[in-house]
Amino acid sequence: MVFYCFILLLALALQEHIDANSAVITASSVNVTKSGASNRLTDARGHRHLGVRARSVVDDDEDISEENTIGIKLPGTAKLQSLVSSQAFKKFATNVKLRLTSGTQKTTDDLFKSLNIGEVKTEPFQFKIWAESVTTTYKKNPEAGQAAMVSTLRDHYGDEPLASFLAEALRSMHTVIVAKQFENILLDSWLAEKKTADEIFSLLKLMVDEDAFLKNPLLRTWMSYEKKLGTESPNHALLLKLRERYDDAELANMLIVAKDGRSTRTIAREVERAQLKDWLDNQKTTEDVFKLLRLNTD
Repeated sequence: MVFYCFILLLALALQEHIDANSAVITASSVNVTKSGASNRLTDARGHRHLGVRARSVVDDDEDISEENTIGIKLPGTAKLQSLVSSQAFKKFATNVKLRLTSGTQKTTDDLFKSLNIGEVKTEPFQFKIWAESVTTTYKKNPEAGQAAMVSTLRDHYGDEPLASFLAEALRSMHTVIVAKQFENILLDSWLAEKKTADEIFSLLKLMVDEDAFLKNPLLRTWMSYEKKLGTESPNHALLLKLRERYDDAELANMLIVAKDGRSTRTIAREVERAQLKDWLDNQKTTEDVFKLLRLNTD
């Protein structure tokens, strides 16, 4: 709950920063005689821009099966080497280098410790002080500031708890934008460290044989990392993980049950589609599938 408050306060702090920058840019580029009208125009643009970004994030997060951010098919090591040389990754690496060499990362860490953030009785206001201070320090490069905060949070909480916090924050319209930005930085950090999908699966403590496996919000985090790696179909990757534990008949029965659950309905349908596609791709006949599902037994 405290971390949710932090994300919410951080979102507000960043929006104030965006609004301030928008006002400066508007004033310097447009000659408006009435300052009151200028401010209202700037505010409207800022809020409209935020609304568009919010809708795009929500739309992007609704169906992970429909979007392939990097449409390549490469083996593990070659895939990672290709991704780390991409333009987007170079930009991320530049921000990381900036925060590590500027000395402000240490300031970010020290302030976090001095405010006793992360302790049991941490007050949301302390998160706000920290977030606003870091945002001000990195006002010329907000992305580097976010990377600095993620680095501090990783060091304090660890990757799996941080990923859990962000997964929870992604579920709220009030925090989804900042949570998505922070999650993307976390995924880029794993990519920079050349983590494989299997390593992240273990890091997130995902266990296929758990009854609540499909309910685990970190499953989506892992699938997002699969997308980051350029996996053509994260749903098929999940299907392969499930097949390590279940045969087709067991999996089909599990998906039937999961489709009745509110929190598992969507992902169960996605995996079911991946299973059907896999049968078609492997030219399974109806008779083959009949046997796979063990429907020919008395």
